[in-house]
Amino acid sequence: MNVDNNRKEVARLFKERTGVKYQNWIQALSVSSRPKRLALALIPKWIAFVILFSALIYFVSCTPHTKIVIQDSKRFRHAYLEKIPLTQSKPIIRYCGKHHRWEKVKVVWTRNGYVYYVHKPRGKRWR
Repeated sequence: MNVDNNRKEVARLFKERTGVKYQNWIQALSVSSRPKRLALALIPKWIAFVILFSALIYFVSCTPHTKIVIQDSKRFRHAYLEKIPLTQSKPIIRYCGKHHRWEKVKVVWTRNGYVYYVHKPRGKRWR
């Protein structure tokens, strides 16, 4: 009897508040004054746990990369993940995070210090 009284009470209050005949709890959920709080209460706890756990793994496992930023002879800035050795006179190919392409970097010593010459490598492999 107590369950029937509760249903009748809910139906009466729903009709007073909305002017619509009460059919089920899903209908009541759609017109709730606090739908976000009620929706969160209906989500099973294990789904919330899975979401929180996956977010935690994502944010902990993704370590930020340190970018080495250089300025070339034309005063353009380039961002690389690996250091460019200053002792080699041969060009080195590195991926530029700023321009999103492979670039050939050559370091030359001048009276004013080191100068970086950056070019796009030739050939189909680097396109």
